[in-house]
Amino acid sequence: MLKLIYYQYIFRKSEWLGAFPVLTVAGIVAGTCFTILFNILANTEVFIQEIPVPLFVAPIFFSGLTLFFLISILIKLLLNIFKKEYRIWYILGANRWQLSILIGGQFTIVALISSFIGSILSILPAKGYYTLIQGQVGEKYFPSIPIHFSFLAVVFTMITLTVVCFISALYNVYILLDENYFTDDDRIQNKISKVRKNFIFGINLFLWLSLIIGSIMVPYLDLPGGITYKLSFMSSAIFYLLVIHIFFVKHLSPWIELKILRILFSNGRNFATIISRWNVIEKKNFLSSVTISMVTAITLITGLLLISNNGIRSGAEQSKEMYISFLFYLASPLFIIVSNIISVTIIISRQEKSINSILEIIGGSNTQIIKIKLFESIIYSLLNAIISLLVVNIANYTNLLIFDAKYSLLPALIVSLILCITIFFTKIIIVFYNCRKSGRVI
Repeated sequence: MLKLIYYQYIFRKSEWLGAFPVLTVAGIVAGTCFTILFNILANTEVFIQEIPVPLFVAPIFFSGLTLFFLISILIKLLLNIFKKEYRIWYILGANRWQLSILIGGQFTIVALISSFIGSILSILPAKGYYTLIQGQVGEKYFPSIPIHFSFLAVVFTMITLTVVCFISALYNVYILLDENYFTDDDRIQNKISKVRKNFIFGINLFLWLSLIIGSIMVPYLDLPGGITYKLSFMSSAIFYLLVIHIFFVKHLSPWIELKILRILFSNGRNFATIISRWNVIEKKNFLSSVTISMVTAITLITGLLLISNNGIRSGAEQSKEMYISFLFYLASPLFIIVSNIISVTIIISRQEKSINSILEIIGGSNTQIIKIKLFESIIYSLLNAIISLLVVNIANYTNLLIFDAKYSLLPALIVSLILCITIFFTKIIIVFYNCRKSGRVI
């Protein structure tokens, strides 16, 4: 089996290259935290206050959790590419567990290489990250210590990411590889049964209604703690509402994006606009992957702003708390989400070689191809901005919290702009690479 995993990886290594960006960034994030952690443990005598070990374990935990769920997106896209191959394996007698181990093993090889590269590179941001935290919290809690390269950090980074990637890949492949995958081309979109989907949707709806009712009733109840307790409860309740809305979006995606797309771009007459619109409609898996990833990122940022600016503490304390919370809990998942967009764009762009060739055959110029990629990027970012605003603006249903519009508008605009730039430049780089590889001039 090990030889088969290795040979299959060598045969498909060009497709697996798409997973390198997100896994390398995950290696840098985990390696940075492990490097600082082991340097702190080597200099415990200089820490007068409590040794801040949990603060550097938290980013590893949250980034690992984010990576675990994002791997399902990569696996789904890669399985679409490998579909014919694995049907042949299935016909020859391979079962779901064997195929799951085969794909999980290949993903583990990619994770092993990426985590090694990321952990080696992590010494560069480790010093700056510790200095940044020290400047915000103070030398009383984070005294100056030398940050050196740690071999243990490399080992722990490689083990952590390899285990997370193998377990996640094994689980997601096994879920996706049911009988329908091997018999019906169109069933790959509907792996979870309707009964299970409706059950999950029902649980989310029950939690959503409970939070709504609780949030409406709390302001009128005489609770211990007064307005401070009510503000804390309302902030937490609205944050959980935002999280539940992510599951609603996941349940409705890509149906909701396609509806918005048809409304906004139904009257497009420009060549690039029409082609880009149909390209987006054709790649439903990619559209759904991008939407869920970026709506999650925008929701996390909005939730952090909401909880930090709840009116309980002074403005200076709120700003400091928000900044520190961002550094410890939110920065690592956001880096991984953005790098995941690069990975899925690389994977999906490799399937566009035939489309680009057809465009050239029918007379499409290089400028038009670039315009098509630009319009595609704009469509993706616009759809994500609209859906994100729909998700986060539920917080405006109550007047108890001062929820400034900038908390919902700015994160959506900034993240959508980053999404547009990331997708566009990744697609253009792939186009240039494919043209150069085939000897064509662009």
